[in-house]
Amino acid sequence: FPNPVESMVNFENTQQVWIYTIDGRLAFTQKGNLENLNLAHLEKGVYVVKMLNNNVVRSSKMQKR
Repeated sequence: FPNPVESMVNFENTQQVWIYTIDGRLAFTQKGNLENLNLAHLEKGVYVVKMLNNNVVRSSKMQKR
């Protein structure tokens, strides 16, 4: 996904996404065959994104502008 993010996030082969605030609160989750998500509703800040890809969970930091 682009980083920093303004509104649209792109994923590849992702079955589920969890987005947490930097203090660990769940801000957003989506399940399904994901390619694009509109995250315009999230406040500006730094988030931790967990992605389920082919039964493997990966984490990454994301900055929302």
